[in-house]
Amino acid sequence: MLLLLSMAWAAPADSPQELMVEKTLLDHNVGMLWGRSHEQDQHTAEVLKELGEEALPTSHRIRMEAYWGQRWSGLESQAWNDFRWGIREWSRIALGELEPVNVLGDDEGFLALRGGAEFWVRSRLLFAHVRPELRLDFGCVDDPVCGEAPLKEAVVGLQVGGASLRFGMEDRESGPGARGNLVLGRDAVPWPALTASYHQVESRLGEWAAEWGMGWLPGLREDVQNPGYLHMDFRWSPVSMLELGFTRASMFAGESRAWPNWMDLLLPLNPHASGDPEKVLSDTNELAAVDARLNLPLGAWGLGPVRRLTLWYQYGGEDMIMRPFGPIDVPALAAPANLYGAALSVGDWLWSIERAQLMDDTFRWYTGHRVYHQGFVHQGHSMGHPHGGDADSIWMSLAWHGVPMGGEIFAEHLRRTGVVDSIPEGVFTLLSDEVRIRAGGRVWFLPISGGHLGLGYEAVHVEGEDFVPDAGGWAHRAWLEISRSGL
Repeated sequence: MLLLLSMAWAAPADSPQELMVEKTLLDHNVGMLWGRSHEQDQHTAEVLKELGEEALPTSHRIRMEAYWGQRWSGLESQAWNDFRWGIREWSRIALGELEPVNVLGDDEGFLALRGGAEFWVRSRLLFAHVRPELRLDFGCVDDPVCGEAPLKEAVVGLQVGGASLRFGMEDRESGPGARGNLVLGRDAVPWPALTASYHQVESRLGEWAAEWGMGWLPGLREDVQNPGYLHMDFRWSPVSMLELGFTRASMFAGESRAWPNWMDLLLPLNPHASGDPEKVLSDTNELAAVDARLNLPLGAWGLGPVRRLTLWYQYGGEDMIMRPFGPIDVPALAAPANLYGAALSVGDWLWSIERAQLMDDTFRWYTGHRVYHQGFVHQGHSMGHPHGGDADSIWMSLAWHGVPMGGEIFAEHLRRTGVVDSIPEGVFTLLSDEVRIRAGGRVWFLPISGGHLGLGYEAVHVEGEDFVPDAGGWAHRAWLEISRSGL
């Protein structure tokens, strides 16, 4: 069978169908959009059903129902054994020396052929999904799975009401960012973990959700092999216009490393082991962030075709340290990083801008630690923002979410600093920064079947490549992708 699915982690890594749903929900200010995991599809369907035909025209609804493999116009309660299943297939061919951003651990070669399928099955209580890929590269240099068929997702779970318990590898993302997030971004390669979550839609305190997961990072590392990895996320929406969040990640233990006690994992008041020159005592590497998103429903306030203005901000720390607060030492975030952005929706148009600042004079983001030197990196990719640390970026996008045609143009300015060494007195850097200016666009066609046909191109101009003065030049990339849902 020819393998054909959704937007296939090209650049940018968003499917037109899912972007259409996200824009619809925010345009109508239905509240918090929490998580991107598969067990939330049913909740999304119920919300869209309540919005009605005005929010989701028939032309949109037919394509969304085909994409998710369920009818949103006639949802009924399911018995525990009332299983539904489906397949999403995709394929893509890309040509060019420019590496894409947000590819979930896939470093493509000059000519890259990709294909894959997502198989899913769910009932009211049980769900499972698996996503194998096939990768063929010509001119592949650094990709550790070049020419192989990696299993990118495989998870089974149990859901009772708003609570779920699942195990396996799955895509995870936490935060309000459009281009990326500070702690868990969309470029994070899936890792195996046991995850528990709870989503309360209606309560006196508003809508809220919590997630806690623990697993490990497989694959070859330059420091500690198979370190443990803990992720926590909490979302609270006291009113429909406002969402507040807290996200934390922690690395611990690993091959030949001592485990911290459970209290240190839950609340790392003293994550660093003092007086341990041989590095045999337990230690943890911490990352945490708080965020907020404000969604102003301008359309409901009588501003004509202007539907809404969304603002978001995320503030994070690379580590947890103790700072004196009078006579008391209190936990605080070190190495602050900032991510903030805005989106304006007018009719079918959506304009977005986002800036991420991940630089600090003392600590370093993601990389560098007393024990875990490679830091929050999995299979060569940052687990947070796709550009990693020691970077400052501005990203802009203008998208048209029409049916059956749509498109997007985007541009980005990225400045990276080459760090030589980091000591308590400061960070020593190379004399030349690397500056990348990237721009491109894509168009897509959405057939009634729920898939899409897409075509895209992007180019980048680099100055000071690899932090070498006067080095750089142009790089280009073009891609064609096809997807469909069902057999």
